[in-house]
Amino acid sequence: MRDAILLGEASCINQPSFSLHITKRKAEIYSRARRRFEEDRAKGRVSTYEQTLAEINERDERDVSRADSPLTIAEDAVVIDTSELDLTEVFEAMLAKISEQKASAA
Repeated sequence: MRDAILLGEASCINQPSFSLHITKRKAEIYSRARRRFEEDRAKGRVSTYEQTLAEINERDERDVSRADSPLTIAEDAVVIDTSELDLTEVFEAMLAKISEQKASAA
């Protein structure tokens, strides 16, 4: 699975007084680059590990500094770090957080 595209707060799941922020920001940059490089190589993309690492660093910098919807985390957001999770585990973590929120609001 490719690293998720990092989205601004406006793109997260929002409900009154509840938002989820899904991130891989805590993932080790070198591990992310290695995974991406291996995925690209398997698809036949000609690149180097160093080029892949630079691309990830550039994308991360763009995401946090763009004028329109920069990557930010709302003060009250529930953060789910997906660094070590597969797609199914991410979905399950999201459902668990939503269920917890609903239970505490009841």
